[in-house]
Amino acid sequence: VVLGYIDPDYFLGGKMKLNKEAAREAIKKISEPLGLSIEEGALSIKRIVDANMGNEIFKEVNLKGYDPREFMLIAAGGAGPVHCAGYSDFIEVSRSLVCPYSSVFSAFGISVMDIVMIYEETNVLKFYNPVDDSYLTDYARYNDTVRRLQEQAIADLETEGFDPNKTIFSLELEMRYGQQTNLTRVLTKFLSISSEEDIKGIINDFNVRYGQMYTPAAAYPEGGVEVVNFILRSTVVTEKKKFSVFEPKGVDPKKAFKGTRKAYWQDHGYVETKIYDWDLLECGNEVVGPGIIEAKDTTVVIPHGKRFFMDKYLNGVIEYI
Repeated sequence: VVLGYIDPDYFLGGKMKLNKEAAREAIKKISEPLGLSIEEGALSIKRIVDANMGNEIFKEVNLKGYDPREFMLIAAGGAGPVHCAGYSDFIEVSRSLVCPYSSVFSAFGISVMDIVMIYEETNVLKFYNPVDDSYLTDYARYNDTVRRLQEQAIADLETEGFDPNKTIFSLELEMRYGQQTNLTRVLTKFLSISSEEDIKGIINDFNVRYGQMYTPAAAYPEGGVEVVNFILRSTVVTEKKKFSVFEPKGVDPKKAFKGTRKAYWQDHGYVETKIYDWDLLECGNEVVGPGIIEAKDTTVVIPHGKRFFMDKYLNGVIEYI
């Protein structure tokens, strides 16, 4: 509100009025002792929020063995579209996606997701023993564990009215080298095993996954390989929502233009900024930053150096110019 990104008279589509002066007074208590203007204080707070969020996302993705720069960032929550263009800088992703339902993204996801039930059991099995260079031969211990989990899943599915024959079962194993305390979860195709080759296949999948997370050099199968936990996932596939596809209507967003107001931007200060109505934007429309797009349940903030465009599903995409 202090920076001019959110219109205090249009919060929740105008259903809730915000007090701009109260917002300025709140920021003043922080900015004044630091020798900053109210706007500089508000921008500094936003930058810290963006940096913290960006760094957390980068850490979570990177520690799972992936490069965040290879992904698109999805803005979730009512505040997601306000901040996503800011914290994407700290992740170095090239694109951010704002859905028409970003403010209720989690609720929407729950409403269309497959029905999944997860069953776990601990059963420590030494798949490879380096002392005598041997592999597990008691296949029944592995198979019986999976069978028990499947029987429990089938009973629950029938109780809830689902057809077990239409259920997809998948198995994950939590594994480790030697006596490591940390476990690495590995998706496996082996719901049952019957040979040493099956054992070696699972070990290979573990080595690959471990190498993705900690680099291949960190893998140490010579120390022995153990399976500790079995995680069985039963999935009932639900009918998915079909999204309409829209034809491009040109880049000019003039139909959605609402007017201008002064907004405070990093390295630029106050700039007379164009405001647009989300509901009136059409496929192909572009908004070059600085710009602000107002929806009834969120606000999309597009800073200098970035542009926003509506894709064929009426999702908003923010990318570098």
